[in-house]
Amino acid sequence: PQGLSCIGERPSVKEQCIATDSCTWTAGPWSNCSNICGHGTKGRRVRCLSGIDGHCPGHSKPPEIVACEDYSSCQWQAETWGPCTASCGVGTQSRDLLCAAKELHRCGSL
Repeated sequence: PQGLSCIGERPSVKEQCIATDSCTWTAGPWSNCSNICGHGTKGRRVRCLSGIDGHCPGHSKPPEIVACEDYSSCQWQAETWGPCTASCGVGTQSRDLLCAAKELHRCGSL
């Protein structure tokens, strides 16, 4: 009908909102241990699924850095040879062996 019109700007019927009740953390793969012969640390990326860390509950955030141990590349370190047991002819000499891990069983058999 004529003469019936609304005054002013029409209000919107939709509005952006932010829901955080169901936001959860997502964790990426762990990096390699920082030490290949002993104790070290490893890390990973942890992010909130919304893309904003503040949307996820802080108390349930998985760790990003943890302690680790890796002995996959421990090697023997040989000290210098000692004196020969013979002063003339065949004798023997010996030396100390050290394991870089400071635990002999980590370097394999002697």
